[in-house]
Amino acid sequence: MKRVMFGRTSFLFAAMIAGCSTRATEGPSSSPDAGTADASVGCPAGSHAEGATCASTLNVARAGTSVRPVRDHHTTSVIETGGAAFLYVIGGTDAWKTLHHDVLRARIQEDGSLGDFEAIGKLPESRAGHTTVVVGHRIVVAGGHTMDDTGTMSTLDSTISAIVNGDGTLGPWTPGPKLPAPVMHHTCDAVGRFVYCVGGRIDHNFTGTLAVRMAVGEDGTLGAYEPIAPFGQSIGFHMAFVHDHALYVAGGLHRDAPMPEFERLRGIWRLPIAEDGSAGAWASAGELPSARYAGAAHTLRDHVYLAGGQDETDAPTSTIIRATLTPDGRATDAQALPTKLSVARMHVHQTPLFGRWLYSVGGRDAQDRSLGVVDIGTFD
Repeated sequence: MKRVMFGRTSFLFAAMIAGCSTRATEGPSSSPDAGTADASVGCPAGSHAEGATCASTLNVARAGTSVRPVRDHHTTSVIETGGAAFLYVIGGTDAWKTLHHDVLRARIQEDGSLGDFEAIGKLPESRAGHTTVVVGHRIVVAGGHTMDDTGTMSTLDSTISAIVNGDGTLGPWTPGPKLPAPVMHHTCDAVGRFVYCVGGRIDHNFTGTLAVRMAVGEDGTLGAYEPIAPFGQSIGFHMAFVHDHALYVAGGLHRDAPMPEFERLRGIWRLPIAEDGSAGAWASAGELPSARYAGAAHTLRDHVYLAGGQDETDAPTSTIIRATLTPDGRATDAQALPTKLSVARMHVHQTPLFGRWLYSVGGRDAQDRSLGVVDIGTFD
């Protein structure tokens, strides 16, 4: 039986522990993806032609800043507010020995480098394997694992949110609607003022069929979760991204009872979303070169970049895959880039983008150690 690196040691599939994803969109002053519209990035400046599209050259280097305590299964977002941009890190775990409840941030400098991380708040409880989405002036955290004072872990169905203040600090956390069931290693992504959540790891180490959306009002009020079109099979540990008013899901794992092992996935699927937030039906949009899960995905112009995670042999990887997103909704020409992360890592489920810079924080290495390293990818 194959093994997957997740906890303090390598667990057999029957004992896997995992989880988390995040997506940050629409910060208080502008979208955290606002840098993708920068004319100096993508096509034509700083890019080269590839067929009918243009692609920027990506180079990755380790930052001089690190995050402490080390962590994986955390969430990472970029928020621009008060004339400054910050990289936020929320929760996570130190190889499941401890679960964090801190909220950290580092200022993004004009050259894309980072200042030191500082603690700016705490979650009501520790969380790892959760999701984080920023919509308007509100940051929303959902699901994940928590740990009580006895060291017992449980999976959460709760949603909490906080206002992002003008200086980038967070207001008090308030409870929101409950997910349909406790879940971790799911994805939640914002399209407009709706948050769409898909899949995840559920009880007894199976993957789930979560497919819901939640409205966020102009005043930050969170609506109840409501169902959207089912994905078609249970899925978890996948990567998700948004492009051209559609939600994409890539890779991941699938395991229903009584399957003894996980099926490793390489497909890419697309869910079209109308202007009013209503979702259509899922359809196949392409394939990755090979199976991949527990990594991160982010878009720049008409490309998506998938960084790190675990490959078809369950090993952590440092490779970055780029695929072209076509006008008809396909993800084509998926291939590994020459540049790589500074260390093979898994459970970094988000690589937020600001301007020309892509950020990868922490994760878990091949020796099952939590990391504090930060990589910065620069698009030239």
